Amino acid sequence: MSYSIDLRLCVVNPVRPGGRRIESSCIYQVSWWGVNDWCQRADLLPKRPRPVLKNDWQELEPDIPANPDQLLAEPADQLGVWPNAIWCACRQVKTT
Repeated sequence: MSYSIDLRLCVVNPVRPGGRRIESSCIYQVSWWGVNDWCQRADLLPKRPRPVLKNDWQELEPDIPANPDQLLAEPADQLGVWPNAIWCACRQVKTT
């Protein structure tokens, strides 16, 4: 999980005009490496975007009893998720 932009600004703003990175990392309890990385970057946005969570399990629930011999990969392809996500969804809706 990445840190919020607000926290990153609070950590970096005292450092950029001449503050010490180690002090900022101790105050905000962030690693020195993270503070160093944020200070060297032009923007403070996360390097990787957050994954999109797909919760269309209502589509999946009637499909499983209708096709009991279907592999997990088939509904995964239809919904655009990994087969492991289908397995987890089946556990959430308590079906096999």
